[in-house]
This record gives sequence, C-alpha cells and structure tokens, in this order.
Amino acid sequence: MREAGNKILQYVTPVVLAGGGDIQPAVVHKLRERGWPVVAADGGAALLRVGGVTPDLIIGDLDSLPDADHWKSVTELIKIPEQDSTDFEKCLYTVKAPLYIATGFTGSRFDHTLAGLHILHRYVDSHRVLLLAGDDVCFAQKGELTLDVEKGVRFSVYPLERTEFSASRGLQYPLQGLQMQSGELIGTSNRAESTSVYINAETGAYCVIVPVSLLDSLIDQFTN
Repeated sequence: MREAGNKILQYVTPVVLAGGGDIQPAVVHKLRERGWPVVAADGGAALLRVGGVTPDLIIGDLDSLPDADHWKSVTELIKIPEQDSTDFEKCLYTVKAPLYIATGFTGSRFDHTLAGLHILHRYVDSHRVLLLAGDDVCFAQKGELTLDVEKGVRFSVYPLERTEFSASRGLQYPLQGLQMQSGELIGTSNRAESTSVYINAETGAYCVIVPVSLLDSLIDQFTN
C-alpha cells in the first residue's frame, strides 16, 4: 500500500470506476474483456469481489475496505487520507484516462447520487465520465453536443447550473431559446425524433440522461 501524494496514474484506454453503491457486475465484466483497467473506490472493491472481479487498483481513504490484508496480496492499494473529497473524486484526480465508465456511485442512498452529479459537474471541463445509474447512463456537457442515438429513445436534459440553449435538432421538444435551471425549468423525458441529436448551449453545464442500452454507442462515440 502506498499514499498517492501528487502522483497521477496515466492510462491510454478508458478506465472502469467502481464505487460502493449499485454496481453492475455484468457491465464491469464486459468492459474488462476489452482489456480496460478496473479501479475500485474504497469499499467498491468488496462489491467487485462478490461479482467475481479483482480490481487493478483500489483508491480512497480505505476506511470502508474490509479484509485489507487480502487486498494487499492481490492488488495495489493507494491510500488518500484527505477528507475533503469523496472516493469517487479521489479516483478522478489520481487516475487520468480518456474516458471513465463509473458504476456503483448511485443507488439506494440518494445523497450518493447527488454527490455523483456534483462530481460530474465539477469535472465537466476536464474529464469525460459516463455515470451508470440503474437503467440509465448520464454525463455532463457544456456547449455543443452531437450524438447518434436510436430513434424514439428517451433523451433527458437536466441543467447543472443556469444554462441557455441556442439550438437543438432531432428532439421531440426543441431546446432552442430555453433557459434552464433547477427549480425553474428542466428538460427531462424528452425523446429523440431522429437517429442524431444536436444540442448547443451558449452558457452553463447540463447533464444528458439516456437509457443504458446506449452505453456501447456512447463509448464508441467518445473514444473515436
């Protein structure tokens, strides 16, 4: 076990991050088969173990990690004792990758889900994170976005701050001219009317939420 200090671990492939919430082991196994590393956020390692996955790395303050002696013998542990960030964020500022697929950071505890959204917003300018949440996958975005999707698929847009949309194409309910902010106006339960959706936000950051059936397509589009 070692302490991270200021060292950043660099990967050229996407990285799978696993937290202590509702992990989707089948998704982790499928992504592992691509040769992508799996990084556990502290207690997420125990859930991976139940699902038959040994993480390549465990990062966090390690206060939620059972059977530490076992993990020391099978993988690398990086202890980050600071308490000003979540273990999700510790993984993001320690591991640099072109794309992160995060599972286990939402679930029955709603405060964990809110913390996950907070991290998406905080890292929107520097990290592309696909956050799995039950039947959905979501990610944070600024400015322009073009996505290939399935016609008729649910396509929700949720403002992470005050966001002004100047254009959109391919949605049942257009976004152009709308100013969204939580507590005022949001854009959930919209739908794609074509196989391509385009959005442009002049200001602000927003979250896109689509069915997890689009995960492979999103991965391909964000890595090509």
